[in-house]
Amino acid sequence: MDVPKRKTPAISDLDPNMVSLVEAVNSFKEIKTVGNCGGHADHGPAQNPLGEWRIAFRLAADEHGSRAREFLAWLVNNDARRSGSKVQLEPAEQDAIAALILEELADDRRWDESFANSQDQLSKLAAKVRQDITDGRARDGGIDEL
Repeated sequence: MDVPKRKTPAISDLDPNMVSLVEAVNSFKEIKTVGNCGGHADHGPAQNPLGEWRIAFRLAADEHGSRAREFLAWLVNNDARRSGSKVQLEPAEQDAIAALILEELADDRRWDESFANSQDQLSKLAAKVRQDITDGRARDGGIDEL
């Protein structure tokens, strides 16, 4: 299912500091921006203050939209958070993306725990490999030779 068609405003009608972000988001056929604000020095109650950006978008209600949502979750979780950016998701997408972020964080914790709990096993395995090499039971080879 495609995102409903809307009249796209001319680039010249956008806040200048939002143009590259809107173009990047709209480059995904599954995502269409429906509103944006680049902040205003003298902002009113419904406007963002200067330095705060807002972008509203719609996702296709299909597998492609789900993948786009996963990408956005990754972006928010990994890139924006690390750069110190303040990211606020609109309620329509907030719950779905938050669930993906929480799932990603839980997966990261599981990997960390798995690695932490397997250090003895990994050390024993590494020692065995070193001994196999020393005893001549290992040989150089590529993945195709397995």
